[in-house]
Amino acid sequence: MQIYRIVAIFKRYFLLSSREPLRLVDVFYWPTFDIILWGFAGLWIQQAGSAETQPIVLLTGLVFWQVVMRSLMEIALSFLEELWAQNLINLFATPVRISEWVVAVVLLSVIKSCLTLLFGTFMVWLLYDIFILSTGLFLVPVFCLLILCGWGFGFVSLSILVTAGQRAQSLVWIICWVFAPFCGVFYPIEILPFWAKAISSILPMTYVFEGMRLRMTTGEMPMEYWIKALTLASGYTVLALIVYLYLFQGSKTNGLARLQVD
Repeated sequence: MQIYRIVAIFKRYFLLSSREPLRLVDVFYWPTFDIILWGFAGLWIQQAGSAETQPIVLLTGLVFWQVVMRSLMEIALSFLEELWAQNLINLFATPVRISEWVVAVVLLSVIKSCLTLLFGTFMVWLLYDIFILSTGLFLVPVFCLLILCGWGFGFVSLSILVTAGQRAQSLVWIICWVFAPFCGVFYPIEILPFWAKAISSILPMTYVFEGMRLRMTTGEMPMEYWIKALTLASGYTVLALIVYLYLFQGSKTNGLARLQVD
């Protein structure tokens, strides 16, 4: 074992990290995320009554959050797969249109999200003897709204990738989790400080999870929550798609090969 070889390898990876700020995102983001999310979750459990902290409420939020993540990741990963295989140029050199690609990956995200939901439901039943789908048909619009939210995040991640290329792939893994502490997945937004509630008010997932929790704990069906969620989710998703298509055309003009450079 030679010390100079160890030093050389260390210097190589250290310089790569220091010259590319995107590589340092994980170092700071995940500790911050864990402190905020689980800190507020613990605070809420300590303060809330037993009805609000029933395991079925917490586990339902956890399982349905995976719907958002899966619909996002299937869209982003489909693009990343082409970058990793250096096949992006070959793909779009064919008669395939970008609109056709978008429709295909959206359909894939629907199928994968359904499988994720069913598997998550099965695991919760197997491990905790809780069948979360027994809470009612109101979970159908919850699923639809959350998958729509996931599409919006997916198109945002695609916009980042067609702008910054493969070196920005670390942002794809965290883009959705950035908002998880603010949209009431595991606790109501009332527990959040004022500045965090301001962020929550513009997130469609907030109204989905808050409405779901209210329905499961009180039996009320807050239609205004679903309307707000649908309005925000639809608006954000359409806007994100338009931005992505615009940026893709610009990136295609400048050359897609540059996106495949890590």
